Amino acid sequence: MLVKKSSLLLFLLSIFLLAYHLITLSLSPLPWFDEVFFASISHSVMSGKGLILEAASFYTHDKPVLIYGPVYFYIQAFIMKILGFSEWVFRLVNFFSAIGILFFMNHVMRKRVSKKIRISILILLSFDTIFLQNAHSGRMDLLALLFIMISYIPLINIRHSFRDSVFSAVFALLALLTTPRSAIFLLPIAFWLINKIFKEKRILPSLSFIAIVLCGYFIWIVLGFGGVKEFFSYYTSTSVREGSNNLFDSFVGGNLNIRPFQIPLIFFTLITFFLSKKREWTWLTVICITNIVVFYLTVKDTGLYSALIIPFWLLLLAENINSMSSSLSRLKFLPILIPAFVSISIFTIKAVIIWGSLEERKPGNIYEWVKSNIPAGSRVVGDYKYYYAVIKSESDFQFIELGETVKDRLQYHLNAYHADYILTSAETQKETLETYLAGIGSYNEIDIKLHQSTGKIPQLIKRVALKLPVTFSNTYEGKMYKIVR
Repeated sequence: MLVKKSSLLLFLLSIFLLAYHLITLSLSPLPWFDEVFFASISHSVMSGKGLILEAASFYTHDKPVLIYGPVYFYIQAFIMKILGFSEWVFRLVNFFSAIGILFFMNHVMRKRVSKKIRISILILLSFDTIFLQNAHSGRMDLLALLFIMISYIPLINIRHSFRDSVFSAVFALLALLTTPRSAIFLLPIAFWLINKIFKEKRILPSLSFIAIVLCGYFIWIVLGFGGVKEFFSYYTSTSVREGSNNLFDSFVGGNLNIRPFQIPLIFFTLITFFLSKKREWTWLTVICITNIVVFYLTVKDTGLYSALIIPFWLLLLAENINSMSSSLSRLKFLPILIPAFVSISIFTIKAVIIWGSLEERKPGNIYEWVKSNIPAGSRVVGDYKYYYAVIKSESDFQFIELGETVKDRLQYHLNAYHADYILTSAETQKETLETYLAGIGSYNEIDIKLHQSTGKIPQLIKRVALKLPVTFSNTYEGKMYKIVR
């Protein structure tokens, strides 16, 4: 009876979390830089223009954006063709990739740790702050991670056939063609291949893996860049993105950017690792430790990237707890309870803030405002959060904050792009706003005013949120400047 009750509670928790995330997927976060950057490229692919960043012509000179690879953008274009173009649809890929990662971890842990530990770890990941933030972000990180994790299945299950090598190679290649950052997670596979070649003498399966990955990526290099020389030139040139460092310097270089709320998980994982005296080293152990070390040594983490490494910390923690001696059995779940308390507390605070600003966050409100105030076919320059609304209202959009200096962007947007409207929000840089207002000549200023969440409780939530040490972007309100010519 107790087992049935616990199973029912887990089922209800799963349904609640799925419903909550599907409802709030378009509400949090509001559209932001990385997301609309990727959305613009995906929209271009959907429109048959290829990997062009439509919303930043000045930034890329209308050249294809080849930084990441084609897989994510073509998947997004296919889904948007079917379901339509919106932030909710665009965020589905990364969100369902997060669910896929949960299923993968459940599969991996099922025969390796106790049921209690397995369920506890899955719940902990389901509430992890960075993992959930990334799942809602409209990025490609979790899709690439899912591909990589699937490619690990032959390692973890100790399968060595030719078929398994091909299976692993295909998903490793898909990860690389989603984002080349996935390469940092290939070291465990390299160890696996070396072991197969020198210890098990399975040369053909190992060579097949190498051939599929190298040939597949070489085809992308030739089709996308034109050749190997052009490929390396692209990643080392500063001219790819105006006003930016070269791509290699922008993304590579460990900076140990560990958020305070991640410290309990990392601390308890390290402690339990040294306390797990009965540990049996497995390929899963090698995968987790190798990936954690390589990530912190090589990735220049700007915030959301650490979602890539959280599942490996949790899998390692699960192995550690399962290997702890019986004398420490009473303390086994302490390393899970404290990180869970931190994550669930943050989740609850964010959920309350979203509820308190529900009306301001609804994308339908800004869609209607833009449609009512900006004629279709207009040319609009603005803050990232207005991108979806402008595109859905059948106008063109350019980012106001991307490329060279503010004055250079202003000249391009006025004289080459011939902007009709400027949309700004509280997040628009002060220098940008002042420069544009001084340079666009005559204009009509209109407030972007939307529906407000009413009632005493939402107002109380807003007042409390303002006192928190974290800034929340929770409204589309801002200013529109109609340029008078």
